[in-house]
Amino acid sequence: MLKIDKKTISITTFCLFIILTIVYFIYFYASKAGKLPDTKLNNQLSKISHQSATSAPDQTKQQKLEPEKEIANTETVDVEIEDNELSPEEKLNSLLGALNDKIKLYDEEFNFDLHSADAENAQERFELVNQLLENPELIDGVLNQFLDNPSSYLGLELSAVLADVGTPEIQQAALNLGLDPHSGDAESRGMALLLVSDIDEITPDTRDRLLDSYAAETDTDLLQFSLMALKPAVSTQEDLARVQSTLTEVIQHDNSDVRRHALYQQGEWATSNEELSLIRDLALSEKDDNARFRAIDSIAQSQFQSDENRAVLNNVINNENEFSIVRRNALNALKKYPLSSSEAAELNALSDRIAEQVKIDFGQ
Repeated sequence: MLKIDKKTISITTFCLFIILTIVYFIYFYASKAGKLPDTKLNNQLSKISHQSATSAPDQTKQQKLEPEKEIANTETVDVEIEDNELSPEEKLNSLLGALNDKIKLYDEEFNFDLHSADAENAQERFELVNQLLENPELIDGVLNQFLDNPSSYLGLELSAVLADVGTPEIQQAALNLGLDPHSGDAESRGMALLLVSDIDEITPDTRDRLLDSYAAETDTDLLQFSLMALKPAVSTQEDLARVQSTLTEVIQHDNSDVRRHALYQQGEWATSNEELSLIRDLALSEKDDNARFRAIDSIAQSQFQSDENRAVLNNVINNENEFSIVRRNALNALKKYPLSSSEAAELNALSDRIAEQVKIDFGQ
């Protein structure tokens, strides 16, 4: 049996103490230097991951709030983007729908005597015109809507839109309705002719069709509308001569309103002083006041400052039986002619007397 004395035990115990002390110091200095065991590093990484996880919801919430605020501030932009995504036909239908919605608010029956679109719908008409100019293939659809019911509030609005576009196809389709006595009722035909009258410049074909219609038209209202539609067109001297010849015949019409419109057109289409001869005669002899005023005004507005026109204007301003306002207009036109000093003084004196008469007649 192995015997261990007390001295051996003491030495052994002392050695173990020394070894444990050395191990303790090695571990202590290693931890100070950051060389931690793997288990300690894993605990730290877990702690960092937890902190990130707990803070992430707050960051996500902030990220969500900012885009929502941006969307609220750019609502108009989103609408525009959606609008741009519409096809031309869809956009046109949207514009027509908006116009229809406004028209539905009208609580009165359509009045044919209006003859003009509602000023409050100007923006809608402007956008429709632009859409048709950018997409001519859509014109037929709008034109057909007009032709389906021209005597309506929508028809009146579409008439203004189509007149601004004014293509030859629009002119011909409107004339097909307006000039054919079998195409529709008088109001529908009248609206079609008024559409053409609102177009700034007509085609030579439109001009010829209108001239052809005057002799055959028996409805005096429709005849007036078709006379109003005779706007400037590209014309040869032969064409212009035909215009004057045709209008000279219409001026002989029994209806004074027809004569009035024909007088206006003859003055508008005149290319020489000689072509104003009939107008000068009627400025002095026409019995109907409105027709005579129209003839006098045509002479007053004429580009030809001829001796013949001067004589007519002098006659009007010195005719005390003529309406004072008509005399004033004639006098203002005559003041634009070359005048001698004595003529100018005489007109100034006459102008004062006529001005006083206008105040009396119109309570000014």
